[in-house]
Amino acid sequence: MKKVIIFPLCMFLVFSFVLASCSPVENTSKKNTDNTYSDIFSFAQTQRTTPPQSTKSTDTASFIDTASTDYNTTKAGDNSTQNSNSSSKNSTNNSTDKNNNKTNSSSKSASSSEKISTTKNTTKSTSNTTTEKPQQNDGKYQAVNYSTVKGIWFSYIELYPKLKDKATFENYIKTAFDNVKIDGYNTVFVHVRAFGDALYPSDYFALAGTTAKTLTDSRNFDPLQIMVNEAHKRNLSIHAWINPYRIANYSSVKGNFTLKNWWNDSYTKKHYIKEAYNESGRFLWYVLNPAIDEVVELITNGVKEIVENYNVDGIHMDDYFYPSSLKDNDTSFDYEQFKNSGYSDIRKFRISNTTKLVKNINKAIKSINSSVKFGIAPTGNNYQYKSSGVPWNDYIDSKAWINNKYIDYIAPQIYRSFNDKSLPFETAFNGWANLTKGSSVKLVIGITLSAPNSSSFKSEQDVLKRQAQMALNQANGLIIYKYAELYGSSDFYVNEEIQAMKPIIKG
Repeated sequence: MKKVIIFPLCMFLVFSFVLASCSPVENTSKKNTDNTYSDIFSFAQTQRTTPPQSTKSTDTASFIDTASTDYNTTKAGDNSTQNSNSSSKNSTNNSTDKNNNKTNSSSKSASSSEKISTTKNTTKSTSNTTTEKPQQNDGKYQAVNYSTVKGIWFSYIELYPKLKDKATFENYIKTAFDNVKIDGYNTVFVHVRAFGDALYPSDYFALAGTTAKTLTDSRNFDPLQIMVNEAHKRNLSIHAWINPYRIANYSSVKGNFTLKNWWNDSYTKKHYIKEAYNESGRFLWYVLNPAIDEVVELITNGVKEIVENYNVDGIHMDDYFYPSSLKDNDTSFDYEQFKNSGYSDIRKFRISNTTKLVKNINKAIKSINSSVKFGIAPTGNNYQYKSSGVPWNDYIDSKAWINNKYIDYIAPQIYRSFNDKSLPFETAFNGWANLTKGSSVKLVIGITLSAPNSSSFKSEQDVLKRQAQMALNQANGLIIYKYAELYGSSDFYVNEEIQAMKPIIKG
């Protein structure tokens, strides 16, 4: 009988102990695990919305004014006011109310924190950014440029066809800038004026069309603002690239533009606007006469407009100055101005005109924001001078720009292979290195995937790789022409060269 009683009693005690051990108490291990998952999820969410940051600190040195920059924040007006400002600017840009815009511009607040990025009025931004970008003592936007430039040119050839609508353009730029960032590039040079037009709402130039040398009267988005925003989200430096003299036909464009007035006036049409031809005599495009003071003023005002209204990190020009086919004995182009200039040498006269433009642009940029860089990309042989000290061609004086510090960097387009018979790459490279030796002006090398460089890809090994190595190790970087070929070429040899160069850019 005792055995019968004791057994149930023991079972009862065991059951009670098990039940007590399973009573609801705080499980700290589970709680900590949940927090860990929660933190990981929060981090993942942050990573989705936070632009990729540059991790190579050596990229930011003597060529930049700010050693590190948080591009997660934008200047007042970059985001929340973009659409409203763009539509406002477009509506005024395409009417005859230009004088009102000029009045607003002159009354604009001196504080850049109150400056809206796409309009010339004094309305304050309603941007909801919570932190400030790095600023100079005067409160202006602090441009960021890299000591070793790894850049890509975005030509009008690839940008203009994407202007059909905002979604098309924005998606293209996002994808393109993602590509260049992933592959190790740090700077984009975007064509914002190729033919006296503007890739943004402008008081001075009509809006660029979707093809070369065409203009349009309206656009409901601001391509330049999109590019500035998307570049800075990715820690990419962005330089606005302009062709100063080349223009489209302004005869029928709407709006009260200076170029339209010049076009429709018989005197200014004759003296201010000229025609450019290639070596065989085929018409290319219209150009402005560099000898006219009003031309210099218009081009300079166009540059000021960009620097005042957009957070660009630089202004960039390439090699289109006087028409390349123009000869010293052709006085029909600018004879009226030459004969009254006091010069006896027309070459020196023309060189002085381009130098004056470069000097004026540099002064205008620095007067607005000294942190914004100014650079020019002349043809690769423009380091050469005659024994008299006069440059060989193109009516430009690169040495004067460098010696007088009218530019911050020079990017010669050395579009030659190492075995080029007329001018080998290394010969031109050394010529430019000597020209910039001891100067604060940085040397950035322009290389191309196109001819004449590409003609050597079949016979020479690793041309782009070796050119990139020289530019990155012996100069201050490189710029590649152009994005569409770097990320869309169907040529086997070009792609082979690109793949060989990739580790050099990323390294």
